[in-house]
Amino acid sequence: MERNHRESFSRDYILRAANAKLVEQLRGISIQISQKTVDFESPLEKSLVLIKSLMANPSLSVEILEVLREISSCLMSSDLTSPDIERQLYKGTVQLDRDQQVSFSITLHLFLLIFFP
Repeated sequence: MERNHRESFSRDYILRAANAKLVEQLRGISIQISQKTVDFESPLEKSLVLIKSLMANPSLSVEILEVLREISSCLMSSDLTSPDIERQLYKGTVQLDRDQQVSFSITLHLFLLIFFP
């Protein structure tokens, strides 16, 4: 009877050790799989996240915070490759003289005629 208990204990011990080893192997595989997942964030999205994390730093000066806000605002533009003239005019940072207003108006009308007939 004691012999049966010892054999049972030995089998249980071996099974528990094997189970623990398998659990560790599964954890290792899980970590490897999670590290190999595809990153669906674009470089633009990553940049915005980094800027926002910088902006959360309470020790930033007001000037740096304003520059980061402006950068973040520029990166959120719908067209990153074209100048945002409308925004510049709306903010009042640019004033057009009469010739520029006429040129801008003609260009805008041509654009609308070509792309939105």
